[in-house]
Amino acid sequence: MTEIGEKIEGKLGALINESGKMRMLSHRVVMFALLDVTTTDEDYGPQMTETLENFANAANLFCADDDNGEMEPAVREALTQSKAVHEQHKKHLNLFLSKARNLSHPSAKEDPRHLSRIQSLSHFVATDLLKTLNEINEGIRRALEETITMRKEQAAVTKQIVSESITHIEEVSMSVRLIAINAGVEAAHAGDAGLGFSVIANEIKRLGESTNDAAQKLKNEITRLA
Repeated sequence: MTEIGEKIEGKLGALINESGKMRMLSHRVVMFALLDVTTTDEDYGPQMTETLENFANAANLFCADDDNGEMEPAVREALTQSKAVHEQHKKHLNLFLSKARNLSHPSAKEDPRHLSRIQSLSHFVATDLLKTLNEINEGIRRALEETITMRKEQAAVTKQIVSESITHIEEVSMSVRLIAINAGVEAAHAGDAGLGFSVIANEIKRLGESTNDAAQKLKNEITRLA
């Protein structure tokens, strides 16, 4: 369970990076769109297209259907519980992609409204999209915090169960050793007739000591891992 929890935490941490990357990519798309209009000696279209596709790949992690997405069910469940990504978020991500792809089309520059559309996209990126990406980022952080808390709680329960089991083993070990001592005393009282029983008593004593040693090693290991 601990390894699974740590794996989910790693995936959520990666998603936080992806949501942060989308903020940077969305601003780069607008920058390249403006440069492509205002600069005559260089074509920024390919850079805009590449940046846009990088954004699309990241957005697909959050917008893909449950059955078709790359996100693991446990990670998606964690995001659902924290309400990290909802339909309005997906709508804004897809709207950005639609607007930006229209601007990146080779014929877009011929439209007299091209510059005003870039300005409209810039406003959208700075307002609705930025709000969406911040909310997604915060939602993933909540999911990560909740996952870490749950893992620690489960680890605490497991530790308690193991500790109780060790205590029980120690109690059994003590009982076994007491039985061995009593058996040894009885064997001594029996003289030669009790020699065989004395051997058995010694074996019981060694078993009790071995059990106690194992319990102590387990206890030391739990203390080390705490």
